[in-house]
Amino acid sequence: MGRAAYGDVAVEAARDVWLADGVVVRLPAIKVKDATGKASNFDLWLQRGLLAAAFRPDASFLRVHINLLAELPPGTLEQTIQQVGFETPRTRRLSIPYLEGVEDVEDGSDGGAKWRSRYFALTQLGDWCSKECRAKRGHLFRKAGHEDRIRILAILEGMADAGARELTRERYLSRIERLWAALGEDAGLYLRSSGTGVDLSLYAGLFEQRVDYDLELAEDEEFRQRFVDGVEIIDVPRFRVDAAAWNSFVESFARQLHLENLKKKSVSLIYQRIDSAFDGLVDYPFEDPRKLVKAIRRHWNTRIDYDYGEKTTVGEYIESYHELK
Repeated sequence: MGRAAYGDVAVEAARDVWLADGVVVRLPAIKVKDATGKASNFDLWLQRGLLAAAFRPDASFLRVHINLLAELPPGTLEQTIQQVGFETPRTRRLSIPYLEGVEDVEDGSDGGAKWRSRYFALTQLGDWCSKECRAKRGHLFRKAGHEDRIRILAILEGMADAGARELTRERYLSRIERLWAALGEDAGLYLRSSGTGVDLSLYAGLFEQRVDYDLELAEDEEFRQRFVDGVEIIDVPRFRVDAAAWNSFVESFARQLHLENLKKKSVSLIYQRIDSAFDGLVDYPFEDPRKLVKAIRRHWNTRIDYDYGEKTTVGEYIESYHELK
């Protein structure tokens, strides 16, 4: 085994390797490419990239769900239940946030308009950025309201304290009692009865189970990061072996650059970098997305001048798009 250029590992061929009696194989020479070095071609750079999507935690997070004994009829009764503070996603199941302010946090707008438009390119798989960009600028990739989501997690963690938990449980149970009252004489048709009123011990148990589960979930660092940021960053699926599907993805990347070129002033740093790299090298590169793909592939390792006569390749120049101010 030897070390090839740029951190690649070369594995020498082996002849007549004995595996068992009567079983002898010949192994070809292979080269294991270094995944941490510079991408040797355009397609590899895209493959190493990442996709951003809105992170949506399980709909039950920070909520107690209550299964009704009978289906809730639409109309006035459903509206009355909503006024008490319960959500009615399904007619036989209610949910209620047990922490104050959860709805406002979840309804926060995507404050990522600037970072998405600057550092990402929209593709058919979602918003794409390079791994180098994520490493340098990842701290910017978050939705508006992340401070409120940090606050919500802090309140949740405070539920480990018996006093804080009791106060929240009592507030939740008081809404259960209000729900029972709002349902009137038909309350027993929908909620569990203790014989003299609503079965608070049952619904208190549901509360305890939910809080315990959410506290455990909040201890997971990956979940916390995604919840606070409101964004999920995932790897580009590895499907380059499917040439048609991969080329479709690559062309969707190029189509976005084509659209950026039609704007009066694009803020896309990917577009700006490719435009600068092709200045004097390729005429009208963004007019046709397919021709753009061919041009980037063909010139990825072409050497160009930049920064007071210093030399680099087109690929290395494009890879550093995130360094633009």
